Amino acid sequence: MMVNSLRSVLPYKTLVILVSLFSFMTTTAFSMSSGEEENVSKKTVSKKKKTTRKKKKTKKKESKPEELDATAEVVQTAELLVYISRFVNIQTLAHMRLTSRLWRDASYFSWTKYLAEHDDLEAQVNLAQIYKEDPNKSQKSEEEVSYWYERLARSPYPSKEQRQRMLIFTLDGGGIRGLLTARVIQHWEEELAEEFGFEVHIADFVDVIAGASTGSIIGLGLTVPTEFDKYKAKYPASKLAGIYEEEGLTIFPQSKYRVGRWAKSTKQFFSKSKFSATPLENTLERYFQSVRLSQATQNIHVLVPAYSLSENGPVWFDGSKAKKDPEEDPMMRVVARCSAAAPTYLCAGEFKGQHLVDGGILKNDPSHKAYLKFGLKTNKEVIVISLGTGEETRELPVKKLKEGGDVQWAKHITPIMMTGIAKETEDDMRLLDEAGVLKYYRIQSTLEKAVLDDASEKSIDTLNEAAKILIEGNPQVREVYQELAQICLPQSKILEHKLKLISLFPILNFSNLKIGGDRYFSTFNENLRNAPQLTHLHLRRCGLTADHAETLCEGLNANTTLVYLDLSENGIGPTGVNYLGRLLKNNKSLTELDLHCNGIGKGNPRATLSLFKRKKGKSTFLTSLDLSDNDISSEHFSPILEALIEVKDGSPLQTLTLLGNNIMLSKEAKKMVRDLKQKSLFILFDKK
Repeated sequence: MMVNSLRSVLPYKTLVILVSLFSFMTTTAFSMSSGEEENVSKKTVSKKKKTTRKKKKTKKKESKPEELDATAEVVQTAELLVYISRFVNIQTLAHMRLTSRLWRDASYFSWTKYLAEHDDLEAQVNLAQIYKEDPNKSQKSEEEVSYWYERLARSPYPSKEQRQRMLIFTLDGGGIRGLLTARVIQHWEEELAEEFGFEVHIADFVDVIAGASTGSIIGLGLTVPTEFDKYKAKYPASKLAGIYEEEGLTIFPQSKYRVGRWAKSTKQFFSKSKFSATPLENTLERYFQSVRLSQATQNIHVLVPAYSLSENGPVWFDGSKAKKDPEEDPMMRVVARCSAAAPTYLCAGEFKGQHLVDGGILKNDPSHKAYLKFGLKTNKEVIVISLGTGEETRELPVKKLKEGGDVQWAKHITPIMMTGIAKETEDDMRLLDEAGVLKYYRIQSTLEKAVLDDASEKSIDTLNEAAKILIEGNPQVREVYQELAQICLPQSKILEHKLKLISLFPILNFSNLKIGGDRYFSTFNENLRNAPQLTHLHLRRCGLTADHAETLCEGLNANTTLVYLDLSENGIGPTGVNYLGRLLKNNKSLTELDLHCNGIGKGNPRATLSLFKRKKGKSTFLTSLDLSDNDISSEHFSPILEALIEVKDGSPLQTLTLLGNNIMLSKEAKKMVRDLKQKSLFILFDKK
């Protein structure tokens, strides 16, 4: 773009001079234009008043939500910033930023967002320093920039444009057996998070997701963006597995009695679909809401098959087409509903006046189509990862079928067609793999009985066990994991970059990053001392011990702005709690503390009292404290309750969470808890 052309013609010193002149000219032009506007005659102004009022009214109606994407001007400005930051010092860069009208008017949010998406770490740190020194920054811009730097610093992956490979994920149909697919993807996400130390979502790796029938529900679910960031996926695979475990019996209700099951089968055979589509539609609406196909996170290409009864032909919902044509951009829940409408089980879905049924009867494994659609167009290495939902090991009733009529074939025709199409696709893809055209992984399990609609507890347990056997016994599961692991950057690079940002922003999130090592934690704590404006610090699951807690409290001892501290899912124990108690003796700003899952209850029952009481019986300044899942017993809780009674009249504590502990309240203790509730302190227990 503009930077590349300038770079090839001009040396950097000349470029800096030109940018400075550009800044001066834009500022001067802006001031001149504003001066001319002030000289407009009063008569002209009065004539325009009425029309201005009318325009304001219409503008209110036509106004749209502010776009988050950077404008062309902001992009060009940000590119200049990236280039120039390599040659000039921060002070010069800051001067140009503050004197240019264009740079000043373009919100920090827009061009920080641009930089965050273009992987120039040095320029990003420079920008953060400029922002810190800008006296004109607002609270809103502070929150926006903090958020985008947070997303940037936690991003463990190079941008997809920079990668030399294209990953295509394809997901088979199979009704309730989609649980198998979700569990395998969940395994990859959790294993990668464990090894690399940060939150991992499969959407961060994949370029294309194609899913048929139940595979469309999982595939689309993996691409739903969060409400505040279209580049962050909303649902991990574990959440999507919950659709099958928690909603399965609602979508596929099971009758307890043989008569009821027989009645449903008779209804399915002679007249209507076996199940009502309403429960499935309600579930899809809850998960997908109004998200459209074109809004798939990280610009993932989505491909979903269905079959049109109205046109007697295939229909492909294509995310790349949806981005170009609003008429081809249905809501994701509509796409999933149509593709999952298995004949005889659920009635057809509707889109644009057409009645559509299960895409599995067209392409139960859409690998070949996804490759032809997207893989052929790239010069990158193509990797296709195809996930099945289990093959049935039972033999077909050949004697019945070889001369059977409608009645004999009715039960078997659909699964036979879907299995046959999937196996043919697998053969085609293996031929392409052998020819060196692509890499192909087919991950499939075997099931004694492969049923679409058995959502009983026994069936769910069987599927979970089958997923476990598949994960442990299939070597291709490990091979795919290694392919995904190659995409993750070394954790050291992420931590080193993130450590540079500690002193710059009020909100820091190191959750899931393994900073417990001596090399990283010493640097972290040193920079923490130079962060006087820090308000929120997230250190969930960072591998911290009691020794780390001691060092951390020393680093925060002089801080007067921290209001929220999350140390959950570490191992600081009762000794670490003692160090926190010392911090709370003099700290008046810290009001929210999360210590759930830290093994606090394994030591002296009186160790936690320092979280509630300071010297001379005065309370700490906490308003919210989470001690869930800490092995706290009734014996451990008794001194805590006594301390709360002692200091409550002068204590600001409003919520104490004790879920997941082994606390049995006596009658006297229950009365004390009720008394505290009347004084506006809510203690949350498990119901027993």
